[in-house]
Amino acid sequence: MRVKFAILPLLAFFVWTLTGEALAAKPSADTCYSCHSQLKKQFAQKTIHDPVGKGQCMACHNPHAANQDKFLKDEINKVCYSCHKGLAQELGRGYVHSVLLHDKCTRCHNPHASAHSNLLAKEANSLCLDCHEGVKKQLTFSYPIPPFREKKCLSCHQPHVSKEEGLVKKNINRLCQDCHGIKCKSKGVSLAFALQNADCTNCHNPHASNKKGVFNPIAHQSFVDQKCEACHDTIIANKPLTTKLTGRTLCFDCHGNKKDMLSKIYVHGGGSKACTTCHNPHASQDKGLIWKKEKWLCISCHADTDRREKASIEKQKGIRCTAIKEGKCSHCHDPHAENMPHYFKGDGVDICVSCHKKEHSLSHPLREKSIDPRTNQPTYCTTCHGMHTAENKFMLYFDRKKELCIECHKRD
Repeated sequence: MRVKFAILPLLAFFVWTLTGEALAAKPSADTCYSCHSQLKKQFAQKTIHDPVGKGQCMACHNPHAANQDKFLKDEINKVCYSCHKGLAQELGRGYVHSVLLHDKCTRCHNPHASAHSNLLAKEANSLCLDCHEGVKKQLTFSYPIPPFREKKCLSCHQPHVSKEEGLVKKNINRLCQDCHGIKCKSKGVSLAFALQNADCTNCHNPHASNKKGVFNPIAHQSFVDQKCEACHDTIIANKPLTTKLTGRTLCFDCHGNKKDMLSKIYVHGGGSKACTTCHNPHASQDKGLIWKKEKWLCISCHADTDRREKASIEKQKGIRCTAIKEGKCSHCHDPHAENMPHYFKGDGVDICVSCHKKEHSLSHPLREKSIDPRTNQPTYCTTCHGMHTAENKFMLYFDRKKELCIECHKRD
């Protein structure tokens, strides 16, 4: 009897050892497929993700428990970057595709297998046009450039990150001149000497146009009428181009009604070149002859605001003021001049009320009805809310359940 009892501890140790080894061993892909048999068929496609091909499900998934959907080890982009370190490093070195900043890698790529190269969810150009609907509409225009007509997006653009704006593969003028020379003329004089290093998209649409010459749809009337002499001195080949007047003085010569804005307290973009900082004197794709889409035009100078906004978005899980989300900076700010700080179109209440009427009816007392003890100034919506920089729920500077009220009501 004693012998039998002596064997029991040895047997228990033997079982414990086997069980420990079994738990320590990583399940194979076959273990996963024993339940997920339908996936094995789905993965048998033209392009297979390397870990899937090697049966390394655990490279991305935790087999027992996880904080992420699909038992992922981390947020999907971080899982991807754990292997694709080169791409992760590039993201801080240039212009990044917005889908990488605000969405997931799986928006374009299938993480397991695909019928297309690079694990794309569908054919590359169709994938691009699915998101860029505005560009897709241009396929119906009368004059598309050949690569765009043939839907060869990647012949000009990088899909992830580029050193050049617009995610183009190289400096835009070099990219255009790779296929064709400069044909622009003024009264028979070739402008190639002056436009060798110019941005072609200042006058031409890079995809398509309903105007011959692929000119941008919105143009300065003098440019449309080919009256260069309205602004320029006589153009002579190989001589620098000069204008009859300089800076805003030239613009006010025709747009005299805009002079009144100079009498306001805050005039945007001081200096003699203020107008052409934002406005293209020839042609544009956007209303007001601005150089680029409103948001991108603003952040080309206000990059610090853009960085703070991105940090705010991450903290608030994507929640943003609608105007900011839609890139409509001019909804709140006057792009030329105002009497309010930050070029606000009203005080820190008027602008918000234009959208948030219901919230305003229930709001904290504002303006002179409530003085901020920290500054001895009237309280506005912007006293507590920061549309670009706040990192707490409802775009508040401080957590409303903790220190928000205490900031002012310390003595109450």
